[in-house]
Amino acid sequence: MSLTEDQAKSYMVKLLAAMTRAGGSDLFVSKDFPPSMKCQGKMQPLATQKLTAEVTRDLAHSIMSERQRAEFAKELECNFALAIPDVARYRVNVYMQQLNVGMVIRTIPNEMPSFEQLGLPQTFKEVVMTKRGMVLVVGPIAKHLVKTAALRAATAEQLVSMVAAELETETDRHEFTRRWRTGAPQNR
Repeated sequence: MSLTEDQAKSYMVKLLAAMTRAGGSDLFVSKDFPPSMKCQGKMQPLATQKLTAEVTRDLAHSIMSERQRAEFAKELECNFALAIPDVARYRVNVYMQQLNVGMVIRTIPNEMPSFEQLGLPQTFKEVVMTKRGMVLVVGPIAKHLVKTAALRAATAEQLVSMVAAELETETDRHEFTRRWRTGAPQNR
């Protein structure tokens, strides 16, 4: 069974909205498994029916632009951002695995978390506000990428909210967006 592009796109929006409402962090779409989300570290199916290779491919293509489809055809992998109005933003990885299309879609929160929401100690806030020096925020690749980006965003928010300064940030543009109230951000 094949899906039209509109059917596939509608189903993807429903899956992503359901995952977001349930507080899930990642959506997994692959052949021979039902679409599933990771919520609080545990996998939970969002449907009962296993996906076919054809349906999985249709779902992936439905959320890709023509340029992204061409990149995927050439590289057998494509990474991009996806925004669904009034739902959330997502980081998408479409890939080939065992000759079949698969996808992992990670939720990117619309709101930057504060130091308190991240559970950071007061000492870290004080280090960030030191007048001289450099604070380097790094984290492990993949597993905690969004958390590391959230930490960078919260650090920038703290600085901007307390000091009107030119701020240089090196950020992953797929992650947080921010409306700058003061300062002049320089993304490099």
